[in-house]
This record gives sequence, C-alpha cells and structure tokens, in this order.
Amino acid sequence: MTEPDAKRTRAPRGSGPVTKAFLNALEAVPDTSRAMVAKAAMAMIKDELKSYPVSKKPAAKAKKAAARTAKAAGKTKAAAAAPAVKKRRGRKPATTSHAM
Repeated sequence: MTEPDAKRTRAPRGSGPVTKAFLNALEAVPDTSRAMVAKAAMAMIKDELKSYPVSKKPAAKAKKAAARTAKAAGKTKAAAAAPAVKKRRGRKPATTSHAM
C-alpha cells in the first residue's frame, strides 16, 4: 500500500467537471493521434490561461487597501506604512510627606 503524498493538495472547486469534459472530448479522437491532440490542446489551454488576469497576492491587496484608507484619512504613505508607536510615560515622582 502506498502512502499518500504529503504535498498533494485538493483541486479547486469546479476543476472536476472541466477535467471530465476534456477527457470525454479526448475519447472521441482516434487512438493513433490522441497523444498529439492532448498535448496540443493542453498547450492551447496554457496559452489561453496566460491571457487571463492574474490574481494578486492577498498581502499586496491588503497593502493597497491600507494605503487607500490612509490616503482617505489624509495621512502620507510613510505614516500609513509605519505602525503607530505608543509613547510610554514615566513614573510619577514619589511624593514624600513626612509630617512631624
């Protein structure tokens, strides 16, 4: 019995029907040219996917959103990027009242 691959992840939602449709369409192709057709189709799909807009990383989106909110509040980019530092107050001077 083989162990499951630790790095394997689940496919995104909706990829199952797309895969099934691709394989069903590939079954209609004669056996002699099936491998060539599959390679050509996958190359065409890759080229088509390159033209799709690339989603940005969540961190980049968060950074832009923070910049937008800071800009709306009237702050500069540097002030928006720097975390607010809380100033510490020193102790109050001790008062000694010795009544004699």
